[in-house]
Amino acid sequence: MIKLLAIIKILRPMNLVFSALSLIITAFLIDKLHDAKTILFSGVVIISFAGAGNILNDIFDYSIDKINRPYRPLPSKEIAGRLALIVMISLFLIGIIFSFLLEPLALIIALGMVLPLLIIYTPILKKIPIVGNMAIASILGLVFIFSEASLTGETTKMWIPAFLAFGLSWVRELAKDMQDIVGDKQNNVRTFPVRYGISLSVTFYGFLAGLLSILAMLPIMHHIYGYPYFILLIVGVIVPLMLSVYYLKNHQTPNECGKVASLLKIITVVGLIVILSTGF
Repeated sequence: MIKLLAIIKILRPMNLVFSALSLIITAFLIDKLHDAKTILFSGVVIISFAGAGNILNDIFDYSIDKINRPYRPLPSKEIAGRLALIVMISLFLIGIIFSFLLEPLALIIALGMVLPLLIIYTPILKKIPIVGNMAIASILGLVFIFSEASLTGETTKMWIPAFLAFGLSWVRELAKDMQDIVGDKQNNVRTFPVRYGISLSVTFYGFLAGLLSILAMLPIMHHIYGYPYFILLIVGVIVPLMLSVYYLKNHQTPNECGKVASLLKIITVVGLIVILSTGF
């Protein structure tokens, strides 16, 4: 029982929930909720790849997490590295197998884009300032594109939701890097905060949050989405984002950045609701 709980913990269940909700929201927006079989197969791919990617990240980040997150399953010895490796490989294989049961375009996205990003993110891309954040943010955005491709064989309607998910994830990843600056610096992981410091990172954070807020308004200006989107976007995303910028300007410590990263997880949930509102 203890090992099962540790396995669930290392999979980061909340991240899996976000990914699964993205699939359900996509199915709702393109009127494909009735296609239970494809939703099930797509969900298996998404959850398997997301879970395996989270384990891979924890395996590579073992030394860093001993400093930044000693409570994680691997550094706290809740789960053995060998068991984590077995679970990770099994999930990758399950995701690959189920990918072949989907539309050809979805297969290409899953195995040609998402899988490579998951594999090279932690050992390579994470160490490159900005690029690493963009890579992990792209994975969340691609969930919407992959989901549409799985359900329709096309990618024509979910680009705006994918962009919103990408933007929110990029901002959150930067906040998490500021939170992890101590462990990353000691392990020579050259993230943006490690290379340029928290102060400049907060400025960049403010720039990204502002840019995201402006671009997220474009669907309103072009009459693509209606008032439910506008109201929820302002109240649930843009205002909290701007408040987080103000907060970080006056609280530039790793611990405070961690609080903002936690807030951004809530904002991401609201962001999913904003995307869902476009269907009403």
